[in-house]
Amino acid sequence: QGVQLYRVADSGEIRPLVLNASVGLVGTWQGLRAGLDSPHYAGVLSYEWSPDGTKLWYATFRVNSPEQQQRERNAGIVYRDRTMTPVSALANPGLLQGTELRVFIPETGSDRLVAYAPTNAGSDLCLFVRKWGTARWERNSRDIRYFLPETADDAGEVLKGWVVNALDSSAAPVPTPSDEFEGLLELDRGQYLTVREQPSARRLLKIDARGEVVSDYGPVSFRAVTGEMWGNSSAVRTVIGTRYADHDGLAALPDAGHVPDLDPGHSEHLSNCDFTPDARLGICTREDVDIAPGIGAVTTDDGQFRTIARPNAALDRIAQLTTVAADWVNRYGHRSDGYVTYPRGYVRDRRYPIVVVTHGNDARKQFASDAFQWEFPLQVLAELGYLVLSVNEARESRVERALLQERLGSAEQSGTQKVQFQIGLDAVATMEAAVQFAVDTLGGDPERAGIAGYSRGAEVVAYSLSQSKVFRAGVTGDGAVAASGYWMSGLTRSLLHAIYGGSPFSADLEVQKSYRAFAPSFRASEFSGPLLQLVTVASLHPALEIDAHLQEASIPAEIVLFPEESHVFWHPQRRVAAMRRTIDWLNYWLLGECDPDQAKHVQYERWRMLERGRSRPAGAAAETKPQVGAMMTSTFLPRLQQQSRPGTDRRARPETSVRASGTAAAHRVAGCRFEPESHPPATRQ
Repeated sequence: QGVQLYRVADSGEIRPLVLNASVGLVGTWQGLRAGLDSPHYAGVLSYEWSPDGTKLWYATFRVNSPEQQQRERNAGIVYRDRTMTPVSALANPGLLQGTELRVFIPETGSDRLVAYAPTNAGSDLCLFVRKWGTARWERNSRDIRYFLPETADDAGEVLKGWVVNALDSSAAPVPTPSDEFEGLLELDRGQYLTVREQPSARRLLKIDARGEVVSDYGPVSFRAVTGEMWGNSSAVRTVIGTRYADHDGLAALPDAGHVPDLDPGHSEHLSNCDFTPDARLGICTREDVDIAPGIGAVTTDDGQFRTIARPNAALDRIAQLTTVAADWVNRYGHRSDGYVTYPRGYVRDRRYPIVVVTHGNDARKQFASDAFQWEFPLQVLAELGYLVLSVNEARESRVERALLQERLGSAEQSGTQKVQFQIGLDAVATMEAAVQFAVDTLGGDPERAGIAGYSRGAEVVAYSLSQSKVFRAGVTGDGAVAASGYWMSGLTRSLLHAIYGGSPFSADLEVQKSYRAFAPSFRASEFSGPLLQLVTVASLHPALEIDAHLQEASIPAEIVLFPEESHVFWHPQRRVAAMRRTIDWLNYWLLGECDPDQAKHVQYERWRMLERGRSRPAGAAAETKPQVGAMMTSTFLPRLQQQSRPGTDRRARPETSVRASGTAAAHRVAGCRFEPESHPPATRQ
């Protein structure tokens, strides 16, 4: 039956509440919704009780019957690149019609359809999802506010707000203020909360759809409001979600007076919160960079937090690494922040290899969050002796980039140079600034700096390797920047028009010049180091483009495909495999070290072959160039092997020229890389 809704009585009795026959596979690129979760079947995708507790909305799929699906397949499916991608077209073609928003009233058994969105591969994932704020109850317990994507021919997707009456299904569009207001939270129809920067302080304001101030709640310490709000219309106070630079929190919103922060005392990151209907008692997950997630309760009358469960208390036995907040200013004057995680036993008079990990603005007060570090185990890298920099992008470009993706048509008119700066060059400068900080003040080694990132972070890795000479190796996860996206979907075609001014096949010399100056695959010969791409079926096509160009340029590159994984990996063995591959790649190219595990012998032979091709003159490179098919085959995924016992001789075979290293960690050996006999390595500019 998949995920459905059940009611659990105080006695422990479990009774069905909503059972939907339209069940679909989610949490995988091969299902109806790709995901940030493990693959599973779901009849109910998301839900929320009304503030008065009398009814609930829920989201569910509308699917074709097996007979209808087969008829569509037999007739041939028309490919529409504004609503489909090559991945979605091959995942259960002809099955999904769209997503429904329904209201269920337990007392009467009424189950009413109130909104419907036809399937669109670009937006299916975020339709009617409570935790993302794309559907939620109004405080009157009668109306539901939701968002649907709206796409123009020359623009990206913009979410447009609607309000629907849960009792009669009447709906009306909701006007929203202009883009100058960031982080809006709708209180009531046509009225919003927002934080506005003023010369003296940030102030929390209630505004109308025209942007006019209705109420001024005074100065606040947080930067923005999130889409979360608790408390029905009769509650004494309303609780809102708040966003600081490095964590999320809560605040109470009284009818008058100042806005008190609900702070557990150490500015910890709060998430997964929920409150009683009167908003007087709530529970949240609470965590920090060095504190594993636990469950806390808050009473809003006095603002007191108390811990009620610590399911991860066993992790307290692990001696903590030192992680310190930091910030950097790039050469354009843009400030960014993040963290430095120091190697254990760090001393200032040594030189340490550096690894930058990046993903948008997700380096925050969270404990080993896969939403930021993905399968790049920064804690393990620090244990192995790396200075690890968790780097956020500068706020200025993050905001501009978000607006760009909403208004691609007007972005194209603003000029490709400005767009390229917002998309990549400013981020590259930020990554360089972080490394320079580590070199100047922390003992970082400028000759041994690597970079890793997934999704948006993968884009930054590609831009950094192709636009900078700072990084000697890179690893990307489920993301790539590729000109081939031009013919994969209408949305990416619009985006590439904005970035480059036209098609990669354009006869316009200025457009050609733009691709050659900025597109990573066009700049393959300028890559400053080898690239490992860990991909799913969604990112394989663009990864192939970059990989092929790097091969032509004799730059070491490898693709490892995880065909059953989601955007954020979920399977334990595959997660470990990706982590180990990341560590091995960085150790090999930055430190010249190999894992002596004999199961990895083929891996290192393959990498030595890549290095031979890199070290030969350009005319001879093709002789040893490996085939991409061999590199991406899942046959090469490392198997989980039991760690060698201390004292066991696991050194590689003599012909691999491995030697022991007194400074390397116990499980590594140095000197394992190919050393050219007659051709020196290429010099760096």
